[in-house]
Amino acid sequence: MLKKFLRRCHNAVSRDIAQQMLAARFSLFLSPLLQNWAYIPFTNWAPGPEFLCHIANEICIRQRRTIVEFGSGVSTILMARLAKINALDVRIYSIDQNQDWQDRVAAICAADGTLGPVHFLCRPARLEDGKHDDALVDMVIVDGKAEAAAENRASALDFVAPHLGPSFAIFLHDTDRAEEQAILDGWKKKIACTHTIAADRYAVLLNDAAMFDTTPQNLC
Repeated sequence: MLKKFLRRCHNAVSRDIAQQMLAARFSLFLSPLLQNWAYIPFTNWAPGPEFLCHIANEICIRQRRTIVEFGSGVSTILMARLAKINALDVRIYSIDQNQDWQDRVAAICAADGTLGPVHFLCRPARLEDGKHDDALVDMVIVDGKAEAAAENRASALDFVAPHLGPSFAIFLHDTDRAEEQAILDGWKKKIACTHTIAADRYAVLLNDAAMFDTTPQNLC
């Protein structure tokens, strides 16, 4: 009995150490976006470094250029920095329900000198309220609500679906939770996607015939 207990403890500690080492590795990959910039407030609400690294990989490798995200925050700031240091022609439509929080995120981007590609939208009824061009959306990041009345994130797909291009990536965070897993399953029935990537805390739906795996190293 004691041996089994000790084995379980050992396995749990080993998993924790492995996760910490993996997080440190991803943070190293992201270091150009973290060092010598304005400070970013990281909390337990923020997505993990593997999620952020995967987003950066997707933008750079598949050349995603029109991005819609639900939930302004760390991802907004890092994508704006990536656009600046890699000289990327991207448009980031960042949607949030909290004007005060969005203003704080915008202030960090302003301090970084990276506000150019970011369009902040607070509680828009439609994407057209802030998107005034015909460019098709090729990347969606869902880590917040789609509209002020939404009780969950399920409506994000309906919100952006009319604007999706033929090739796209949709990131959904917190798929370790039952509600988000149900949302993901529902989305799979609504849209055509060629691939699904599942990580510990998030998933990605892809529609890309020329599939090139952008999953961060050691995450697969």
